[in-house]
Amino acid sequence: MTAAPAPPSGVTLRRVTDDIDMHRIAVMESIVWGQDWSRLGDGLIARVSAAPEEIAVMVAEADGAELAVAYLHVDASDDSAPILRRLGFHSVTTTTPYVWSPPQQP
Repeated sequence: MTAAPAPPSGVTLRRVTDDIDMHRIAVMESIVWGQDWSRLGDGLIARVSAAPEEIAVMVAEADGAELAVAYLHVDASDDSAPILRRLGFHSVTTTTPYVWSPPQQP
């Protein structure tokens, strides 16, 4: 069995449940989208409170914040691609998703 990939050195991946973290996510989203996403924090708090065993909110942090990265792998929808371009990202390749169904065993 292959071990799960580890985040890069200096990056911490953690599950968040505290209200303050949910509001920090909303601030980050507001910066990324260039719109007021403050309502997201309360929405995340409500969703996690309603089903804490079913919902996991994860954050990746470097020194406690999101940092600029040289490369980012994103499967962007037609709606998301213009936002990523506006933020300075450039496409370097494309992906084509396929669904493989193994043959039925007799």
